[in-house]
Amino acid sequence: MKKLIGIILAAAMVFSLAACSSSGGSDQAAPETEAPVETEAPAQDETVPAEPQAEGIPAEADAFLGTWVCGRATITFVREDLGIKATVRWAGSAAEVAEWNYAFDEYVPEVPALIDHSTGLLTHLTYGEDGEIAESEEIYSDGHAEFILNEDGTLLWNDKTENAGEDMVFEYVEIVETGAPTEQEFVDELFRVIGEIPQGTAGSSLAAAQAAEEVLQFAADHDLANADIDTLRANMLAAWESMTPEEQSAFDSNLMNVVHMLDDSISDWGANTGVFEDAGVAEAMSSLVNDPAAQEAWRTLVANIMTMGNSDGQ
Repeated sequence: MKKLIGIILAAAMVFSLAACSSSGGSDQAAPETEAPVETEAPAQDETVPAEPQAEGIPAEADAFLGTWVCGRATITFVREDLGIKATVRWAGSAAEVAEWNYAFDEYVPEVPALIDHSTGLLTHLTYGEDGEIAESEEIYSDGHAEFILNEDGTLLWNDKTENAGEDMVFEYVEIVETGAPTEQEFVDELFRVIGEIPQGTAGSSLAAAQAAEEVLQFAADHDLANADIDTLRANMLAAWESMTPEEQSAFDSNLMNVVHMLDDSISDWGANTGVFEDAGVAEAMSSLVNDPAAQEAWRTLVANIMTMGNSDGQ
């Protein structure tokens, strides 16, 4: 199958190196000293003192942990040892992703806010047809950003380097792992829905809009963002292999049209409502494309379609 990547989005940090100094020697012989008098060492207390706790981001900052979504952008906070790190992935298209990685060095409980003063890493990633990263360009590695929790439970991302997160409000998406669609559900509700879009006819765009709504609803109904990925990929591949070469070819021919239609609608619903209104699915689509959980489910579905034949999912 011809594979293209949707989104898949690597983390990096900057460390400082301490310089070493060397001391000079002397040609003079060391003066003779009297042999030290041996004394009995004092008895040691067998009680091992507790080691002081290393400094880090306090546990109360765990309110940030998890996944947050705004449009095509997703933020994931994870705790590593005593610190917290975050990855922001913002898909510009099905094949291009901007990725920021932060390691926080300050927590302000009064706000509350997490701040990375100087280690933010921005990388632009471009994916090829094989689902692998074709190009990775480091833009900067000394970024400054803060993340703020609002009283209403939403999240703000204030990128101080390029103002990338300006006016964006992120909503929390609860991650509860679910099952995955069955092999037959993948065949009936995904592959054939897309494969049966007629090509080169007057009604092809309306049929594509209807198929796009069905596929997005399929992803949302099965909560694919939280599905067991191993089961999802196994059932998807088994479903693909159960179809005829003609069915597979029809799906391949229509897939990217649906992907671009859905990605554009999620990015700017107001500018893409027309074809869905004509197809009679605008109301259903409006609800789906503005639902962060449905958006994340769609991204998960596309990512796994594009890498379906790769055993490692990359």
